[in-house]
Order: sequence, then structure tokens, then C-alpha cells
Amino acid sequence: PRRAVAPPPLLYVPIALLGPPMGARTGARLADEPHVVGLVALAPWFPKGEPMDAMAGKQLVAAQGRSDRITSFRATTEYVDRARGHAAGAELVDMGRVGHYMFRDAGRWNDLAVTRSLSLLGLLAPQPVLTAAGPRP
Repeated sequence: PRRAVAPPPLLYVPIALLGPPMGARTGARLADEPHVVGLVALAPWFPKGEPMDAMAGKQLVAAQGRSDRITSFRATTEYVDRARGHAAGAELVDMGRVGHYMFRDAGRWNDLAVTRSLSLLGLLAPQPVLTAAGPRP
């Protein structure tokens, strides 16, 4: 899997990782690759005690619904809180009372995935924090 995030040796291409549950967990483990600037994690699966070393100096955006019965809002919150001591930046986006499959409010999940990924790459200005009620300055 590490070869997938390794561009040719003489070319610097920043990479923003985007992953839903297990993909987010995988991304958090691969974030230490030199071209990776950060991770956008959607309804991530971050079990208690998940290693944090690979997030050092990287950006993390984790979005989680409060009605998710498969992955835990509390576990995601704890991971983001821990990441603040390791990562260059860590943001938790509360998607409100939505479940795991990202069908409810799909447009908002998609907007978050695209805008936060582009922001991590420096292709879009940083975005306001999203709450269940809408943007917050």
C-alpha cells in the first residue's frame, strides 16, 4: 500500500488522503509518507489506542455523525483530541444526527470531502468549521 502514495523520487506531489471508515484508519497509518499533507476521515474507525505516530506534522479532518451505530462519535472525538498533540492540525466535524452510511445529507458529506481535501492541498482557502446547523465562523 505504501507504493500507492509514493510518487516518482524526483517529483514532489502533495497528497491528501481521503478515506471512509477503514480507509480512514489505513490513511492514518500511511500519513507519515513524505508527500502526504493530511487526511480527511469520513465516519472513521479509530479504535481506542489507535497509533498516532504517522499523523505527526500532518493535518487531520475527521467527520462523524452522532447517530452512527457502526463507528463511534466518541472514539473519533478522542482520536482527534489525541491528534492535537501530534498533528499540525486536527479538526472534528460534527455531521449531526446522521448514521454511518453517508446517505443522509450526502451532499454535505461530499462537499466536506472535496473542500477539505482541496484545502489540505492548498488549492482552496481553508473552509469554515461545519456544524449540524451549518457553517460556523
